[in-house]
Amino acid sequence: MGKAIRYRAMILLVAELFFIITSAYWDELHDEAHFMVALYFVFFCVGGYSLTNDKKWLMRYGGYCLIALFCSWFDGGTWVHLLGTLCILAVYYMIFKAAVWYSLFRAKVDQADQILAGVAGYLLLGLFWTVVFMFIGREFAGSLLNQVSGTDATAAEALYFAFVTVTTLGYGDIVPVAPIAKIMAILAGVSGVLYIAILISAIVSGVKVENKDDVHPS
Repeated sequence: MGKAIRYRAMILLVAELFFIITSAYWDELHDEAHFMVALYFVFFCVGGYSLTNDKKWLMRYGGYCLIALFCSWFDGGTWVHLLGTLCILAVYYMIFKAAVWYSLFRAKVDQADQILAGVAGYLLLGLFWTVVFMFIGREFAGSLLNQVSGTDATAAEALYFAFVTVTTLGYGDIVPVAPIAKIMAILAGVSGVLYIAILISAIVSGVKVENKDDVHPS
């Protein structure tokens, strides 16, 4: 049973690593971009559902994904992009919530599984902020600047910037220029530090909230 539970967290981790690794090819994608977006949704769906095992969660997830895919196919301007972005953020929040619940609050999960789910949640935090910075970079020209090339940051560079900020590495090659980008960078950095502090504290102390039914909250 322990190995089966561990593989649940591993499914989500593999989906996240696939997303991050394939970001290196985003700039080369054209007609295949929509296919990749759909593929990401499917992989994360499998990873998230493996942790929740909740059909209501799956239905909500599917609804948000369909709206997000429609918005990506239909180029309707800022408001359509905003709606699609909000749906994607909702999807990542749902998976993040599932990972955190599994890692910190679900009963009968051994420490190895707890750590795997906690790492998955940390990566999801970076992906959440990736979507935020991608939207800002797309809708506000010059908001994220690549100081090496002197051009606006690409989608892949927005992902890189999000993780560098969440982990507080701060290399400085991609910098926020617009006020909205700076504010989001502050929030991203703070969220990354707080998450690590809470996760380590929970793992060390072994604190969990016991749930008799062991059912994921809606």
